[in-house]
Amino acid sequence: LQTGNWRHCPSGRTATHRAQVHATSPVARVGRAQYQLFAVLALKTFLRTDYRGVAQFLTDFAEIRNDLGLRDTPHYSTLCYAAQRLLKKGTSSSSSCAPPRPQRTAA
Repeated sequence: LQTGNWRHCPSGRTATHRAQVHATSPVARVGRAQYQLFAVLALKTFLRTDYRGVAQFLTDFAEIRNDLGLRDTPHYSTLCYAAQRLLKKGTSSSSSCAPPRPQRTAA
């Protein structure tokens, strides 16, 4: 169905609306949400392995992949780019794990 310049999708929403929602959503292009990638990065740290190692681990253990809600195993380069994006240091002082510094007193 076409109405004017709007093209309707089977879900009842317009294609333009779906594109706008996709562009602003926290879901990656392939359907991986940022929290899923973050969980895989936490698993990488827990297993003390590299990006290829955690990708192979997820390939071998479908149960864990299903628990994280992943349809397939993310490519190791996807994990590398997600780590650069999600694990930036110094972006927010409120998320710092370091205890506050004591106030300096004049001597």
